[in-house]
Amino acid sequence: DLNAQVAIGSGSTTNQAVPVEAYYGYSYSQSIFLQTEIAGAGDITELTFDFAGSSISNSNDWTIYIGHTTKTDFTSTVDWVDVTTLTQVHSGIVSLNGSSQVVVDITDFTYNNSDNLVIAVDENASGYNGASDDFLCFITGSDNRSITYYNDGTNPDPSAPPTGYLRNVAPNIILGGITTSLMA
Repeated sequence: DLNAQVAIGSGSTTNQAVPVEAYYGYSYSQSIFLQTEIAGAGDITELTFDFAGSSISNSNDWTIYIGHTTKTDFTSTVDWVDVTTLTQVHSGIVSLNGSSQVVVDITDFTYNNSDNLVIAVDENASGYNGASDDFLCFITGSDNRSITYYNDGTNPDPSAPPTGYLRNVAPNIILGGITTSLMA
């Protein structure tokens, strides 16, 4: 089904630096999506993020990793998921689809529907966009479901990420290619 998708989150929270921090030169983030939110096995073929702003033209060089994890949240500012346990599914330029979404066609990732899902985004373009060029997130209560790092001069290495910042949010996302078993 080409229209199969799982949408997670419909929040309007901004300024969380996930999946990328467009107002800084470089960023790296990881966010956890729970099996109970996805509830559907199969191949994820596309990722869609909600964007609020006018441009990501200087923050558009994304390398994306996906993996399974038993983590439900990040417990410290150095509690990154080891990138060697993740699969690189995209590397290259992304662009706005219209004005409100970034849609990324990824190398298919087979989700097992038993573990949680972690999505990591490494943004490698040296330039930056405006303070209001941001992504929409949903609040995850007391759980820090995202960890992020951003800097104008230091491009973080996903294999040895620096101390980050914990966020009790995750980006609104649409996982294309799979269908949820959750009833609407």
